[in-house]
Amino acid sequence: MALMMATLGAQSKKLVLLEEFTNSGCGPCAAAAPMIDAVLDERSSEVVAIKNHVYWPNPADTWYLNDAEALNKRIAFYGVNAAPSLYVNGQFVDTDERALNQAIDKALEGDYPIELSMTSSIDNQHLSLNVTAIAAEVLNNSNIRLFVSVIEEQYVSPEPAPNGETDFRQCNIMYFTDGDGFYMGDFASDGASASYIESKRVTGMHDLQQMAVVAFVQDTKTRQVLGTCYLPCPTSVENGAKVIKVADMPDKTCIPVFDATVSIRNEGVNPLTSANICLSINGRETIIPWSGNLATRETEQVAIEGITDFEFSSTKGNAVKVQLTDINGLDVISNEYLTSFSNALIANGSVRLTVFTDNAPEEISWKVYDSTDEIVCESEPYTESRKSVKTVLDLAGDDCYRLEFSDAGGNGITGKNGKGYYVIEHLKEGTDKYTRLEQSTYDTESHTVNFSLFGSISAIDSPCADETSVLDARMNQGMLTVGAHRSGRLTVTALNGTVIADVAIEAGEQRVFNIDRRHEVVIVTLHHDGTYTTKLR
Repeated sequence: MALMMATLGAQSKKLVLLEEFTNSGCGPCAAAAPMIDAVLDERSSEVVAIKNHVYWPNPADTWYLNDAEALNKRIAFYGVNAAPSLYVNGQFVDTDERALNQAIDKALEGDYPIELSMTSSIDNQHLSLNVTAIAAEVLNNSNIRLFVSVIEEQYVSPEPAPNGETDFRQCNIMYFTDGDGFYMGDFASDGASASYIESKRVTGMHDLQQMAVVAFVQDTKTRQVLGTCYLPCPTSVENGAKVIKVADMPDKTCIPVFDATVSIRNEGVNPLTSANICLSINGRETIIPWSGNLATRETEQVAIEGITDFEFSSTKGNAVKVQLTDINGLDVISNEYLTSFSNALIANGSVRLTVFTDNAPEEISWKVYDSTDEIVCESEPYTESRKSVKTVLDLAGDDCYRLEFSDAGGNGITGKNGKGYYVIEHLKEGTDKYTRLEQSTYDTESHTVNFSLFGSISAIDSPCADETSVLDARMNQGMLTVGAHRSGRLTVTALNGTVIADVAIEAGEQRVFNIDRRHEVVIVTLHHDGTYTTKLR
């Protein structure tokens, strides 16, 4: 059987090269694989991958053994001593989604100095390749090498590997050029070209229909990748498409407006020119027509905005399904992509916010917006570090609210300035006691929390309104100092229930108590028209 494959990446937009060093016995590799594969899937028209298997921790890794000599040279070339290890266009990248996407974005800047094109044919496992390189500038450099890797796009193993993996993607089967690469000579002028023609028998492939080829030119001194091209595995599907990802959805929202970004890819031989995007939210369907012109394996991110024809689920999660139908005007459908987004917090009566500041309190502030985007209450920057500050939010009534934290330093409430956090509480139904809705933190310049309020009462009527000024309690070397800003009954108890003090206290009065060192933690309570309790260590 003779089979031809067409080039992706030649004479088209830039393709970034991702090399991963992995192993079928490596637990962290299995853990990182879904993230890496999701990035590759979403950015398949921008990135091509080669997954080079190493010999540890599982020396019997069949992907490694199939091309051990060449793989050992690539391992030595980068000095790889840990798995997984990622390299984007020859530069090491942390195994982190944000870092990986940032590295890809950076690598996409500018143009390659070498343009690669490639044709191939296969007959009875013998693969014939013709790779052509054309220089866009003069390159007199003896360190420039061409590397060609035959990869298996995907293999789903019937039995899990030692690390639990069953889905293997973009794994190197063999380096046509071996691990040292092929010297193509100097490019003495702009437009100078060189060719690599070779034919070899491919072994170790589970399914020839999943065979693809990656070619790249690399400066072996700087590790810089100078050009890349890619022959994807052949497809017999004339018209097809895939929903790769649905992102940028609302989360923890109470405003019934749905926005998202849907990533689609052409999986057919023919250009993808039209389709209907069928969006279902909790069973309510919306049809969004799409048109364009995507070549084979090309992707596009489609913005979906302002969808209001749905109702929130009565549970915490809202089911989302996206599918392409009527592909190229035909009775052809894509895969179903299933995901979900969460409802906002649901608060009763009154909402109390506690902020435990980090070591840069002056950077922290917040605002609360109602559903009309009006500010209903806000804070000044905080003044005391490592301090727990409670505020009952003065809200206008039942509504959907947005609490926005801001950090002037851009690093959030936790990070280099220490570990702060916030707590959102509401009234426990039928009581005057607050119960926790959410406790969390953030390490970004801004952070948003949405919540719905029902059965609202004003902050003036709330238990312990203005609680930041109700009680000031501090303990230092066994001496407890308490200052009250409301009159009431003050009790101090130990965790074992021992009553240390039970006295009347007037607004503005300060009391000092000597605490037995056996009581490392005490509970200080001010009983008044509401009840305020704090725990001191």
